[in-house]
Amino acid sequence: MKKKHMCDLFKGNFYKEKPWFLPERFIKKSNIRLDTVIVVFSEKLIEYLLTSKKIENLPEDIQAMAGKFPIYKVKGKNTGVFLSHPGASYTVMSLEELCHCYSTKKIIAFGSCGLLKQFQNKQIIVPKKAYKFEGVSKFYDSSKKEYIDVKGAEKICNFLKAKKINFVEVNVATTDALYRETKSFFDYCKSHKIDAVDMEVSGIQSFCNFKKIKYYPFFYSADLIDEKSYEVNDLYNPELEKVRKSFEIAILISEEF
Repeated sequence: MKKKHMCDLFKGNFYKEKPWFLPERFIKKSNIRLDTVIVVFSEKLIEYLLTSKKIENLPEDIQAMAGKFPIYKVKGKNTGVFLSHPGASYTVMSLEELCHCYSTKKIIAFGSCGLLKQFQNKQIIVPKKAYKFEGVSKFYDSSKKEYIDVKGAEKICNFLKAKKINFVEVNVATTDALYRETKSFFDYCKSHKIDAVDMEVSGIQSFCNFKKIKYYPFFYSADLIDEKSYEVNDLYNPELEKVRKSFEIAILISEEF
């Protein structure tokens, strides 16, 4: 058999083929339905929400590929909360399992992003295009474009305007390699009018398009890179107040959309 180049894999019928390995083969569908799940990346936030009794553990953990992981539920609402690890690969794999288990049709996700430009007095950052520097989107998105449009961006922006919450809309680069953000990477981003870097958006958007799931992402800012310096700010220890306010916005979005 003639060897094919890796790029040839993503041609032809690849995106129409059914995989051999699917969550339904080893994860039982729950009797609990969570129409919306909020994805967070802060263990500190989860601890606060549990202590303040704003969320509660569901009686069952998901027995997933990476082992058991808990799912929480917002008290009094049909909305789940999932604590993910950074990165599109882990997050999308977990969402495959979670969305199957709980029949979820809407994902709201928020976390920190790195800024390549300073924005004054902007509480929330909304990605409108996500450049695909990660690998997950190749397996879900048949487009050959460098970026993927964030379908829910306009809706989020209109919502934030109506609520008088300060925000800025940006192009974002979604990377797998947090520790490989070099000057060349910075220069590429600036040449494409990319003003933020994250690790999930293009991968999750590709997955959601493929599965016909609604997706609403936004960020709060963490570190800042410019041509002359790098400021860590609160990348490794975000202020709880900033994360808490973002969660409150996510709850409002879950009720509005």
